[in-house]
Amino acid sequence: MAGLKWDVKKIIDPTCYCSYAKLLRVTAICLRFFNNARLPVELRRMSRGLTAVEIEEAEAVWIRQIQANAYGKTELGNLRRKELNEFCPYLDEREILRIGGRLRRANSPVETKPPMLLPHGDEVVKMIIRHVHQRQLRAGVNQTLAASRQRCWITKGRSAVKNVVRQCGICRRSTGRLYEPKMGELPAERVTPTGPFQYVGIDFAGPILARIGMTRHESGVVQRTLANERIEWKFITERAPWCGGYWERLVQSVKVSLMKFLGRSRANPEELRTMLCEIEARINDQPLTMVSDRADDEIALTLAHFLIGRELSSLPDRDRHC
Repeated sequence: MAGLKWDVKKIIDPTCYCSYAKLLRVTAICLRFFNNARLPVELRRMSRGLTAVEIEEAEAVWIRQIQANAYGKTELGNLRRKELNEFCPYLDEREILRIGGRLRRANSPVETKPPMLLPHGDEVVKMIIRHVHQRQLRAGVNQTLAASRQRCWITKGRSAVKNVVRQCGICRRSTGRLYEPKMGELPAERVTPTGPFQYVGIDFAGPILARIGMTRHESGVVQRTLANERIEWKFITERAPWCGGYWERLVQSVKVSLMKFLGRSRANPEELRTMLCEIEARINDQPLTMVSDRADDEIALTLAHFLIGRELSSLPDRDRHC
């Protein structure tokens, strides 16, 4: 890149790190050392912890390096390649290549600013996709792709995300398909025309074992409350989710996320509530439509956009809300 004076990959090998966050922290520590070496002692930064600005600068160094390796010189005249014409790329104030458009001068929040343009084959880009996949609680291809495009546009993004998700060991263990016998007939409640809310299905998605102290006990609060309210249980067939229909599909989203989160471990009630809140945010961040492969299309809307105007997993723009 024009502002890149050294090759960061010759100093830091990204394949030696298991996560994108650790790679950025190591890079930020190296940048602090380089900057301190050029400053007098009284001006050096000696604090133990890293700041958000240092992490952002470390990320910018890697983004510039990735773009330099993929696209060469950054003068706009040399960027008019066939594969880049549709993106109308431009350099921002940090010399990072971004997707152009008519709204690039708008004072928009972070999640709607023009995303950074990244190639699909770089190892660091795969780490970014893996990081987004983990932040989305091991979500599927469509949601991982939509979340990654909040900040970066990866060429051939769908196939790149699909390859990373397929290599996720936790997803392969939790979503592997067993032998599926032929389904039986649907119950009468599913095939009989009825009015709205004449039949209401509820699934408590349990029981979920929680750890409270060292002893094991069962709580009968739910059963006592139902008996006092004259409510009687009517269970669907065990291990027959097709009897529940749509609500069972939603419950599956929660159960699969819990399975990826917990594995065989047991959480205490506070940890369980925290996990369920994160899972709730992930489900409400699912795109309602197919994520487009065109750079000039609008971002995919989610349920959270109708609730708070942005995705629940994204943070407000620091520059606009400070």
